[in-house]
Amino acid sequence: MANATITLATLPQCNNGNNSNGNASINRSLQLLLNARVAVGGAVRVGLTGPSVPAGFSVADADEWTGDAVRGLVTWGAGTRGLNLSSLASAGAPVAITFHLARAVRLYAFEFRCV
Repeated sequence: MANATITLATLPQCNNGNNSNGNASINRSLQLLLNARVAVGGAVRVGLTGPSVPAGFSVADADEWTGDAVRGLVTWGAGTRGLNLSSLASAGAPVAITFHLARAVRLYAFEFRCV
């Protein structure tokens, strides 16, 4: 497969860790996990955009994701930045996810997970 870029919109959700009002705790963080297989020499970079997404989560900021995993963690800024639930899930705004697939990538699924 040659290089490809795929963009889609979704609403990040966090259904566990709710407080007594049924609202998600804002002290939780949100992870983006991939189920993907990347051939030797290939990589995936993921960018997030939207009104509730802070700077630093673009495709250019993304760490390269390589390998073969069912729940591979996507990171930005050399793994130093995680997603803050208060700015994404509680905002209720859609997030555009851009997947940049470089050489022989099979992307099967992705998942937002609260931790």
